[in-house]
Amino acid sequence: MLFRSALKDRDQDVRKSATDALVKIGASAVDALIAALKDGDQDVRKYAARALVKIGDARAVDTLISGLKDEDQGVRRYAVEALGHVGAAAVEPLIAALQDRDTSKYAARALGRIGDPRSVEPLMAALKDHSVRRYATEALVEIGAPAVPGLIAAFKDHSVRRYATEALVEIGAPAVPGLIAAFKDGDRDVRECAAGVLGRVGDPRARKLLRAARSDPDECVRRVAREGLAGQVLADKLLCVQVGMTEEALTGLLGRPALARSVATAMGGSSVSIAAVSDETLEQERWVFETEFGYFLVVMRYGRVAELLTGGMLDRLRPTWRTQGTQSGAWPVDIYGTETRTISRVSESETHRLSPTARIR
Repeated sequence: MLFRSALKDRDQDVRKSATDALVKIGASAVDALIAALKDGDQDVRKYAARALVKIGDARAVDTLISGLKDEDQGVRRYAVEALGHVGAAAVEPLIAALQDRDTSKYAARALGRIGDPRSVEPLMAALKDHSVRRYATEALVEIGAPAVPGLIAAFKDHSVRRYATEALVEIGAPAVPGLIAAFKDGDRDVRECAAGVLGRVGDPRARKLLRAARSDPDECVRRVAREGLAGQVLADKLLCVQVGMTEEALTGLLGRPALARSVATAMGGSSVSIAAVSDETLEQERWVFETEFGYFLVVMRYGRVAELLTGGMLDRLRPTWRTQGTQSGAWPVDIYGTETRTISRVSESETHRLSPTARIR
């Protein structure tokens, strides 16, 4: 067929135009696109899947499920997106695909995009499979509030507790009422996990409970509650940082950055490490603040805060902080290690190391 020849064309513009034309045709093109997904040419399969992303027709579900096993990464990626656009009609086939090791991680991604509560139980079961648990965790985060009861119940399962905890932290505010209820009614393990998540979420509704938890009969629960409260105090201070703030005001709040590294150690509470990276050509400095609860990047120009780029808990508290995404040319990575590397115009060999810990009280 003519459109298959266009999808095989060496010119990317021709392939894109063919894809756009098929999308405009819509439902009438679905049968032809399903056939194209079985073509021997990977470019044909990839652009057919790409067209189905925008059409989102349930007739393509079975063929798209097969596409999750395709040898071409582009086909797999577009198959995931297309199944996500199909929606509810794809849920049961995707749950079945979750049991197949070859398709499980892609099925988990698609189920997360759809966000159907029917996916929660099979995704919770997938947390036990080390090859797919990361994708299942991400999918549960995307599903959000409907996943909260199952994730809290997983506190009692040592094999998946860590992943349930991370998912609840990422879900954030919608998880808070369930976590508070679980703390009040739960056993020691549940109380400890619930307090830990509440401290990291940073929601003010949790503060009364965390203060009370400092008197819990169990020392582990008391420790987690203290750390959670310390983290919330730290978040409060970080949230005071504003564009236009002077360097004097910033350092008065959080301490000065340095260009030498030491391991940041939390002694019974939260800490913040600050690294400064100069960029003389732009007459600015990038200050990377790294904490156990989140991190953010401050761009300083002429002695004032010019940009704020946040991460972790801080994004959940104030999403509008992210002013320019990664367009500033710098982004801190490896935030859970002892060293912050900055991706920027500064080369790998020029990367500066973290300062001694500046305590936040």
